[in-house]
Formats: sequence, structure tokens, C-alpha cells
Amino acid sequence: MEYGCPVCNGLTTLSLRCPRCAEIMEDGGSLDNYLGPYSPYEEHDLFHMVNNDGYVARCIHLVSCPNCGEDIRLGVQRIPL
Repeated sequence: MEYGCPVCNGLTTLSLRCPRCAEIMEDGGSLDNYLGPYSPYEEHDLFHMVNNDGYVARCIHLVSCPNCGEDIRLGVQRIPL
């Protein structure tokens, strides 16, 4: 069974308020997207949360506030696709 990120695959969107100013934050995408043109298709354990079985359980997204510039990394649970 193949697993994937529901946000990256357009099945859901992130809706978070900034912890500093309470504005709605913007999803900058998976951190994989910042590594180069082919990085979304490669595995980078540095940017994934892996459980004890080696399963990549979360996709890490960069979420930022357009108002104050605050940014956070958010782990999105991967689901069966």
C-alpha cells in the first residue's frame, strides 16, 4: 500500500493561526520542495519523521505568517492513497 501526504496531494489544506500575531498562516509546501527539482521524488530522512519500523509517518511542511514572518515546521500524517 502506498502512503502519501494529504496536503501535498490536494486532499486537504492547512489552516493554522500564527502563535505570535494570530493571522492565518500560509503553507509553503513540503521541505522536500526546497532541496531541488527532483527532491519531492526522493527520500530525505532528514525532513521526515520516521517511526521504529522505518515507515515515513509524516511529511514536514514549512508554514509561515505573511504578517509577522513567523515560521514553523509542521508534521502532516501520511495516509493510504
